Amino acid sequence: MTKLKREYIWGVDLSLSETGFAVSKYEKLDIVYITTILTRHITDDPERLLRLEYIARELIELQKKYPPKLIVAERAFVNNNFRNTAQALSEVHGLFKGLMGMMGNRNMIYYPPQSIKAAIYKGQCSKEAIQQKLLQELPDLSFSKKKSGKLNDNEADAVGAIVTYFIKERKLKWNKDLSLKSTRKIINGK
Repeated sequence: MTKLKREYIWGVDLSLSETGFAVSKYEKLDIVYITTILTRHITDDPERLLRLEYIARELIELQKKYPPKLIVAERAFVNNNFRNTAQALSEVHGLFKGLMGMMGNRNMIYYPPQSIKAAIYKGQCSKEAIQQKLLQELPDLSFSKKKSGKLNDNEADAVGAIVTYFIKERKLKWNKDLSLKSTRKIINGK
């Protein structure tokens, strides 16, 4: 069996209905792929098994195309009033961790949402502010739009997890000021 050359970093924002997914080169911030794994079209699935199977198949295909050296993810946060959402998220996270482990991807970092927001802009800012900041600093970046016309915050969260990794590892100098032009600078990058 040929050993995979793991040269990518995955950013994921796990969800049962809309998992945000982004890929960057590992050595320097260079987003090469962004998508959303949508499962809303799977409706007759009371136990969520078909949705979880669909997510697993998509992740296996992405593993073949972009084998990760590291996976960074936004840690799940659920308000106590949403018990069903918490259950669904725990199922997706369990599936993801198990599947990644089976495929040899054991190098994972989970960041709390506030940590990602603080690294990119401000700890208590909105998802829209994070999207705006990412687009300001990474002008070649684009996110798909949801049916509502808003930019896809799941994709932005996935990219945000990757950017947070590069900032925290001091591989990227990042300007948090929204009013200034981009000052993004790769440190020790190729």
